[in-house]
Amino acid sequence: MKDASLSKTSSGPVTKTQRQHPLALKFTFLIVEYHDRLHHVTTVMLNRPKKRNAINAQMWKEIGEAFRDVGSIGDGCRCVLLKGSGKGFCGGIDVTDQNFFAELSPSENNDDKSSQDAARKSLAFRSQVLQMQDAF
Repeated sequence: MKDASLSKTSSGPVTKTQRQHPLALKFTFLIVEYHDRLHHVTTVMLNRPKKRNAINAQMWKEIGEAFRDVGSIGDGCRCVLLKGSGKGFCGGIDVTDQNFFAELSPSENNDDKSSQDAARKSLAFRSQVLQMQDAF
């Protein structure tokens, strides 16, 4: 049985650093950890492998928060490595997440058909796109 806490190098197996990143337990959809060998590199991993790391509304918020906090909380980070868990890096936006499109749905009390046209929907989504871009 292979021990997951060991990594193979040319000189044989070595144990991973046991030092936990201060942000390690803060996020639901991200894993934040120190790089195994490079002390000033922090790894931020998208962690929704069953959804191919598709980014939902909560994950966007977490990415923004992680990138704001990493390096400014005394963790010694000078470089961030962003990667995905599982088979793929990222499947894009999770279109099944209703929180992404909540502002785009017409209100139940509004019978005005003009609130459902494509132009109004794209304008409503613009603020969300700007927030997502600010995450990086």
